[in-house]
Amino acid sequence: MDKNAFFEGCGKEGPIRCIFFCEFHPTTGPKISVQVPADFISKDTFEAVSVYLITKAQLLRSTLTVTFSGIKILGYPVRIENKKYPRNAYHFNICFVCDAWARTAQYETVVKKLSEFLILPYIDSMNHVAKIAALADVENNLVRTCLQNLVYYGVISMVPIFQYSNCYAVTSKLKKLAHDKKLQDDCLRAVSRSSWQLPNFRDIFRLYCSMNHGTTVKDLCLRFNLQAMKVDERKLVQFGLVEKIIRRIHKYPTIVMEGLTGEAVSLYPYFTGGFNVDEICCRLSMSTLHLETLVEKDHNVTVVYR
Repeated sequence: MDKNAFFEGCGKEGPIRCIFFCEFHPTTGPKISVQVPADFISKDTFEAVSVYLITKAQLLRSTLTVTFSGIKILGYPVRIENKKYPRNAYHFNICFVCDAWARTAQYETVVKKLSEFLILPYIDSMNHVAKIAALADVENNLVRTCLQNLVYYGVISMVPIFQYSNCYAVTSKLKKLAHDKKLQDDCLRAVSRSSWQLPNFRDIFRLYCSMNHGTTVKDLCLRFNLQAMKVDERKLVQFGLVEKIIRRIHKYPTIVMEGLTGEAVSLYPYFTGGFNVDEICCRLSMSTLHLETLVEKDHNVTVVYR
């Protein structure tokens, strides 16, 4: 790599090195509350630039970039005025950190949306789009657009909603997990129930190998003692999906014979084999359990797994 090709203003895009959330504390002043990776921005560095991140009224709600000590910080400072806050206002900023030479204009829209809609605290690997929208009091479409931007720039990954009735199957990447020591170490840390007691990799590999078309997460939990294995089943599934070690097997209710009717006749327009259970439940605001109960009682409907 030609290091001379990378200089401030070169116009080249670079990766996001860190994301942090800073705020004004009523007694201690500006502080970083959360950053990933941890301690990427030192206390000294933050103190040197905090005046530009938690800033005066003239610069509020505008994208700002600060280049300092080899890094470039992109932020969008916001102040929310309300009597419920100390000093009647809450100041915060969600910032992206890149290399000093990197072009950051492409991230400006994302940073603005994160700060304007304040959805970042609700992206916790558990909440789905509708729940994030409700918690942040923002329209679903705005949250969806914001998340799509984050996915595009590699900030987050999107995975299907976790349910114990879900089925998964392994992919060809399982072979990589068997031989890649770094991936194994990442997996152990990611799926562990606690950070001080890691599970046995052999147990994790056995759990992944047990995932197939006819086995639900609930079946796995009944067959294996995941608590004794020190494995968190949600984290196990999430890591597998993000790393593409497993894939979701969707259920597609399908009418067996046209012209016949059954218990779920009102839902037949969705039972064409083109809509999976998740899609139908979202469209009709129906629980998975209720839909699957209706399908099970209707002898004219079968379920195709794919």
